[in-house]
Amino acid sequence: MARFGGSSSGASSSRDALFDKRGGGYAPLGNQPRVVSWNDDDDDEEDEVEFSGRRADQNVSVQQIRQHQQEMIQEQDRGLEALSEVISRQKNLAQVIGNEVDYQNELIDDITDHVDRTNDRLIAQTSRVRTIDRKDSTGRYWAVIIILLVAIILIVVL
Repeated sequence: MARFGGSSSGASSSRDALFDKRGGGYAPLGNQPRVVSWNDDDDDEEDEVEFSGRRADQNVSVQQIRQHQQEMIQEQDRGLEALSEVISRQKNLAQVIGNEVDYQNELIDDITDHVDRTNDRLIAQTSRVRTIDRKDSTGRYWAVIIILLVAIILIVVL
């Protein structure tokens, strides 16, 4: 069964109508006709056509149906253009985000390089400090040994 009729009950009812039990699709546009169903059993039944509440045999011409189809196509084109603009903006935003991520990755790589070099220098300086500390400790031992040697010599001589 194919039906044309005007009803605008909102976006949610339009979406619900797209998944009609009969397997057809709606495209309600105010007082404009809408297609409801094209089932395989359409050939077995007599088609009932309504246009703005009137039967097809009551002054509904093929020209009016074609005009309605053209209006539906134009509305779909406007919707696709709007969708295209949204997708284009999202693409641009994704490219900007991608560029920013690349820049941030370069910064992170630079920071990592600096941290690695600083870590290597810190390890080298720590090693030098340990060496100096060991040499310093050894120097004290020698100083103590020399003082004790002098003290022993003084005690033996006196």
